Amino acid sequence: MSKDELKFQMEYASTYEDWLQAAEKLDMAEGKYEWRERPESDEYNYKLVESRLHELRKIRLSGNVGVMFGVLRNSVARDFANLDNAQLYNYAYSGTKRLIDEFIQEVLLCVEFLEESPDVPIEQKLVEFSKLKFTVGNTALILSGGGTFGMNHIGVLKDLHEQGLVPKIICGSSAGAIVACAAAVRNTEEQKLLLKQFHTGDLNVFTDPNLPPLSLWASLKQYFTKGCVLDIRHLERVMKLLIGDYTFQEAFDRSGYVLNVTVSCGSSYEMPSLLNYITTPNVLIWSAVVATCSIPFLFQPATLWERDPLTREIAAFCVTDAPLWMDGSVDNDIPHSKLTELFHVNHFIVSQVNFHIVPFIMDPTSHSWWERTAKKTIDLAAQEVSLTFRLLSELGIFPTFFSKLQSVITQKYSGDITILPKLNYRQIKKVIQNPTPSFLLDAMTRGKRGTWKRIPVTRNHCAIEILIESAYTRIVKKLQAQGKTKREIDMIPNSFNAGRMNAYT
Repeated sequence: MSKDELKFQMEYASTYEDWLQAAEKLDMAEGKYEWRERPESDEYNYKLVESRLHELRKIRLSGNVGVMFGVLRNSVARDFANLDNAQLYNYAYSGTKRLIDEFIQEVLLCVEFLEESPDVPIEQKLVEFSKLKFTVGNTALILSGGGTFGMNHIGVLKDLHEQGLVPKIICGSSAGAIVACAAAVRNTEEQKLLLKQFHTGDLNVFTDPNLPPLSLWASLKQYFTKGCVLDIRHLERVMKLLIGDYTFQEAFDRSGYVLNVTVSCGSSYEMPSLLNYITTPNVLIWSAVVATCSIPFLFQPATLWERDPLTREIAAFCVTDAPLWMDGSVDNDIPHSKLTELFHVNHFIVSQVNFHIVPFIMDPTSHSWWERTAKKTIDLAAQEVSLTFRLLSELGIFPTFFSKLQSVITQKYSGDITILPKLNYRQIKKVIQNPTPSFLLDAMTRGKRGTWKRIPVTRNHCAIEILIESAYTRIVKKLQAQGKTKREIDMIPNSFNAGRMNAYT
């Protein structure tokens, strides 16, 4: 089979398994299989990885848990031996160096060994796994805006779900918030059903399909009288049906997922906000989605609503100033700093489908000199345009307008891992139309296919974190089964005898 035929198979594969099989054959055909087998590379410290792999394996086989805790803590950091270098995953299609795969697999075996070891008191396990959790940090999955192209995120999330790689921290802006919130208010089993049936649901967020579309004259009249073209009530109705009446706190308690939604304030004097169970625990999630989807000129800015946890009464959030909120991707499509500050996030998976942004993001798997040069040129041009907008804003020339434009240009739209579904630009006219079932199925397929080539790096970057988090959760449940309260469990790291804490390290 020719290389072109293998690339065609990869592009139009039906499952990840089919894609991977074709990718491995293509690596063999292009001589990249040998690169994977050779440990040597300037992109990482392969000698350190080799020695640490043998050390961990020797400790595990000897059963020396005392030494293992300390060595493991020094091995799980994301930047250990430069293993977080994206270039390690940009050469071969099917993965990276075999040595790296073997090292990560050995770390996973050591984590399982420590969790199951009968020689370590359960309180000690809680303390040590807390340290491991802090060392490795947290991953956040961020779903960008993009109008109806945001439905590509369904396929991205579905494939990550099938691979067991969905992080516990999920963030969405604009259209991405629809998918993020619909998933994060549900538990794992409910998510599977949702993602399977998403294309059959009611997503008539722009207009009433039972009514004829507005004429140009009617649209202009509505714009000049209300400042928008579309009626936001359709969006509100669909979000209430899709998401339900949960607050951020209730969703976290129910599913365990840390849901985040970005919103922008209509004023240039307000900072963009990240809504979650810490910053806005009582805000109704459907109202947050309506706000972040309120695209300027299409929808009116929206009000956030919150429910009192005691009286169950619903009122406007931040009623003193009565601010209105709008599309979160205007100011903060990818809220790196806020997520890091609140949730110790040090690793970002970004699914980017903004049709006006994707053409300017270089595919991380590309080796094209032309693309690298074009990317640098675009970055320089963006800096110049941003400076111009900033000066115009500071001179008082439409300050709010140019301030928002500057935010759009200067934001960082990518992550440590960036998933770029192949958008169908022939359907760009449908970006603000109600998505049909066929459109949704096509978007889901594109989202899945865009995810497959990022699965090897996602698995290697996240597998250790996911296993440590799962082990920690199981340890907590065992302590709860022993009758310990949440407060007592939280106090264990502080109250555990220092001598016993050091006995195994």
